[in-house]
This record gives sequence, structure tokens and C-alpha cells, in this order.
Amino acid sequence: MNKTIENEKDRINKKQFHYPSCGCIFKNNYQIGISSGKIIEDLGLKGRKAGDIMISPNHGNFFINLGEGKSRDVRQLIEEVQSFVFQKYHTYLEEEVCYVE
Repeated sequence: MNKTIENEKDRINKKQFHYPSCGCIFKNNYQIGISSGKIIEDLGLKGRKAGDIMISPNHGNFFINLGEGKSRDVRQLIEEVQSFVFQKYHTYLEEEVCYVE
């Protein structure tokens, strides 16, 4: 099986195609030894919402749009996650997304 098909099957199994998403929100920072998605999951933030943007219940580093999500909702949720992570781990999650103004 080629790598593209393997990646697609992995993403389908993780239910990453059920809602619109911009992919991973944060870069992995292994200074504390775990991925950004795992950090978010360990903090119990999966399912947290801002407007119609939600942290995927299937993957802590994916934000999904439930229908009417706005860019301001994405930014709000990013800031909330960064705040929770900083309070617990004293580290900053760097965004992987790019902003277009």
C-alpha cells in the first residue's frame, strides 16, 4: 500500500473528514515530551467550543467547524488552549495555522 493511501485511511479512521477543519492547529513542541494533541487531550479540552468551532472529540489538535464557525472563534479557542497549557505546563503552544488579514 502506498503512503498516500495509508495516510488517507489513517485520517478516515480518526474521523478527520467528518467536519471542515484547517488541520492541526499547533506545532508539536516536544520539550515536555508529548505532542500538542496529547497535551490538549490530557487537559480535558476535547469538545471545548467557541462559537461553532470545537476541539475535535477525536483528536486534540484539530479544531472542527460545526457549521457557522468564524475566524474569531478559532482565535478565541486557540488563545484559551494556549492559556490552559501555559498554566499547567509553563510552555507555549505555537500555532501551525497561518493568518491572512
